[in-house]
Amino acid sequence: MDIHAVTEWFAAHKRNFPWRERPSPYAVLVSEIMLQQTQASRVIPFFNRWINEFPSLQILAEAPEKSVMKAWEGLGYYSRARALHRGAKIIVERFNGKIPDTRKELLTISGIGPYTAGAILAFAFRKKAAAVDANVVRVLARCTETHKSARMFEPIVENLLPSCKPWAAMEALIELGALTCKKKPLCEQCPLANDCLARKNGTTALFPPPNLQQKTPLWRDVAVIVTTDTVLVCHRTGKRIMSGLCEFPFFESSPSGRGEGAFLDHLNRSDLSIIGSLHPITHSFTRYRATLYPVLFSSLREFSWPEGRWLPMKGLKEFAFSSGHKQVMEKALLLLKRNRGR
Repeated sequence: MDIHAVTEWFAAHKRNFPWRERPSPYAVLVSEIMLQQTQASRVIPFFNRWINEFPSLQILAEAPEKSVMKAWEGLGYYSRARALHRGAKIIVERFNGKIPDTRKELLTISGIGPYTAGAILAFAFRKKAAAVDANVVRVLARCTETHKSARMFEPIVENLLPSCKPWAAMEALIELGALTCKKKPLCEQCPLANDCLARKNGTTALFPPPNLQQKTPLWRDVAVIVTTDTVLVCHRTGKRIMSGLCEFPFFESSPSGRGEGAFLDHLNRSDLSIIGSLHPITHSFTRYRATLYPVLFSSLREFSWPEGRWLPMKGLKEFAFSSGHKQVMEKALLLLKRNRGR
């Protein structure tokens, strides 16, 4: 593989990202955690907001979880935010607030796996280190027509990296996979086109093998219960999906939802009345695709609910919600405003 050709291509085609402009160890750590499972273009505003709110690792370590989750709101896969927060605390406690520059030490920090460790070493400390993500796997799998895992490709990548500016070559391989050697490759634009076995043999669709995992469907009835000026919200805790986020009470349902009357009966509370249904909302998280059927209810008084607390309606947007329930919240507030404005 002509790694020099890839590096030259990168110099002409690389995208401008804020974490590339100032590749401090902290900026690289934050960006690499955000880039897991998320496209780079979508990460930019979240990265800028994060750095503005938590400009240093020390400030992040000292921040309350509520602020951390709110800053991450909308980016999804919230376990990344919790891991980044824990990792910042570990770095402050064990490494005097300085991100270490060895792979062994980096791998002891929450949220940092083999790829992120390699990325920090390469892009923040300018070391010769392999950072093999899905983009790099795709490039190498096609060029060599081999099925290998990221870990198996790591020594191959490290041998490919030149002694002069190895970090540039590493980033070039990642960028090549992101922009050119995509799932549907743009082979005519690729600097490795003449060396690629998959292109020569017409097998690019086979390398790497397609991910056939489908998301499990979920259907949930969501109860948005309000008083005159408060709303009932559940705050998830522990090691569960959506931990640290706010959601409205919900119940597993059927593909079409229960419907208003059946939902009111299911809640089994005589002090509730129906205000109206909201349009169904579909959102994905981890391996699930959930359809939410929200119904807005009115209550004359507050009451106890497992993991529930009554929050002031005016300050509701200050809390971090899971993406689907944030949409529910926004639609519910709009319906309330219309009803009460009559």
